Amino acid sequence: MFAIRRWLALLATIITSVLHFLTTAPGSIDDAFILLVYARHLVHGGALYYNQQDLPVDGFTSPLDLLIKSAVMRLSHADPISVTWWVSLILHVGVALFGFHLAEWLARRQRLESPLVIATVAGLVLGSAQALGDGSAFLLETPLWVLLGLAATSVVLFAPPVQPTAQVALGALLIAVLLARPEGLALSLMLLVLLVRERRWLIAGSIFTVGAAVYYFWHIHKFGYWAPNTYYAKTSASRWNELRDGLQYVADFAQSRGVMSLAWLVFAPLAVRGFLDSRMRQRFLLITLLSWAMLGVAIYSGGDCYSGGRFLALALALATVGLVVAVIHLDRRSARFAWAVLSVQLGVQMVLLVVSVISTFALSKEPVRVPLSERAFACDRAASVAVANLLTDRPGAVVAQTDFQRMKYFVDEQYVRDLSGLNDQRIAHRRVDGPVVWGKHELIEAARMRPEVMILGHHIGANARAMGHFSLAAVFRDEALHSDFFGYGVAPPIAEALIAAYVTASVPVCGGYFNFLLRRDVASALRPLGTVVTEP
Repeated sequence: MFAIRRWLALLATIITSVLHFLTTAPGSIDDAFILLVYARHLVHGGALYYNQQDLPVDGFTSPLDLLIKSAVMRLSHADPISVTWWVSLILHVGVALFGFHLAEWLARRQRLESPLVIATVAGLVLGSAQALGDGSAFLLETPLWVLLGLAATSVVLFAPPVQPTAQVALGALLIAVLLARPEGLALSLMLLVLLVRERRWLIAGSIFTVGAAVYYFWHIHKFGYWAPNTYYAKTSASRWNELRDGLQYVADFAQSRGVMSLAWLVFAPLAVRGFLDSRMRQRFLLITLLSWAMLGVAIYSGGDCYSGGRFLALALALATVGLVVAVIHLDRRSARFAWAVLSVQLGVQMVLLVVSVISTFALSKEPVRVPLSERAFACDRAASVAVANLLTDRPGAVVAQTDFQRMKYFVDEQYVRDLSGLNDQRIAHRRVDGPVVWGKHELIEAARMRPEVMILGHHIGANARAMGHFSLAAVFRDEALHSDFFGYGVAPPIAEALIAAYVTASVPVCGGYFNFLLRRDVASALRPLGTVVTEP
């Protein structure tokens, strides 16, 4: 009978996690297309570059995420978009299942009467966590980072290895944490400090030190810098800018649906006095400090330009594990309070999940779009191919874009300049004194570079109106027009530079138009090819 209940609990955890993954809308999946470009080049050519004509560049944040998805692509020969979707889903569910098994193991070790209840609640809370869902929806490294971070922390705090083979495995795990995200260096070093206190650090620490040294030597030799290019593309000349952005990021999340998990992280130290076991009190305090430290790292790095809590996912997951530890090890009165907090958090998340499921699958007038293959992005592919085809007779032609990263994925042979700097070292390392939010765009300089095509703004879907029917000056003068075509306006000096070099253009796509800017001297030659172009 118990086995049946346990399987049902595991099934509930899996279903909850899957539904949360399916119903969480990403801020953007453009960066996932960037990763797939590098994965394709790694699988087919064994090299890491964005444009083949350029030097190697690492426009991806997580080498381990890239390696895993590249390996699955190579072994399965499946659609790359399908691969990244399924890997992200499996890792997202894996976080919930890890929390389930960890809570069950801790409860059984304490000989509690209802370990299955605690395990189920822990799995459901982690699987429906807002920050984790936000990150997983981007189809990037967030669920991998959270899973490895939880695993490494749990091993060090609750089961520090004794046997040499286990210490070797822990050293390898710490290297994996390092490769999952740049912040992994900070987490791994903090965990090694805790191992030193346990006097079980020598083997694991030696393996990690050697592995980290080899990785950073290779990275600096290959790319010229210790951190990924994405880090420099989002970093200003003054760290105060990132600190302000990071604090604002946390403040915005505190006003979102994930506020319960953040509230527990803030007030968790108040539960320290209720522990009966001094060793577990120490473990609880350490995991709380680690969650605070990872929150501090997210603030220091500037948070995220997108709403949600993906960069807080590990900090909040660690806080949730700390809450489970409190439920299991606090005295009876304090444990009831911890149970209440955990139950409220679960209740709020379940209500929000039910509302999301109903609104997504029952009330939405639009069909649910699950990116399981390239077919889900047929219009993006058509737009990319249409623009690239306009330039086939112009060897060396350049397409510059601010928010249409997926073009490089669909037409890899086309030279694409990423104006955000994520895939361009020169732009990424440009000094910017003010806040860097969406990247280091410099549109005046981009106009001086004179790419044949410039795709400006984040309104990149098929538009009912052809921008080519309006002059660029008219578009910039009319707030409604530039909001419709670009999603935002630009400063007058930028508008003047663009107007001097470019005209508006449109190609028919999916019953509408894909809009972009076309260099004046090439506009007349492309008009006969079916492009809607304003008069130069």
